[in-house]
Amino acid sequence: MTAALLRGPRRLVGAAALVLLTAASWLLWSGWAALAPGLERFAPWQVAGTAVTAAVLAILAPRWLPAWLVGTLMPVSFTAAWGLTAAATDDSGLWVIGALTVLVGAVVAAAVLVPLGVALRPVRLRGPQGLLGAGDGQDRASAGR
Repeated sequence: MTAALLRGPRRLVGAAALVLLTAASWLLWSGWAALAPGLERFAPWQVAGTAVTAAVLAILAPRWLPAWLVGTLMPVSFTAAWGLTAAATDDSGLWVIGALTVLVGAVVAAAVLVPLGVALRPVRLRGPQGLLGAGDGQDRASAGR
């Protein structure tokens, strides 16, 4: 089966799946530990698992969704998931500063990884916009029409 950019209701379902999977990359690897009593630091395997899972999503998602959508949804959903766990355990209110830091890091990561994902998808899916991936999946031959 070859990949193609999703359209219409399928794009909405794909976007919802990306939001859930991105949030799950935090919650399943590290989020539970943030809520566990007595744990103050994350184990290296948790950080690595979170980072690798999110990176794989950022690289693969542009095969089915436009890059602008992936680059927007992933940082917001990852930060929201992080913020939920941070707010639940912080009495000082400083979790908001942490959330802004996480958001900046997620945006930078998406800015690097999403174009990589676009570059790795088949040429016919890149569209006339190239690495920005803003196109709707038209091939380069039909872009001039």
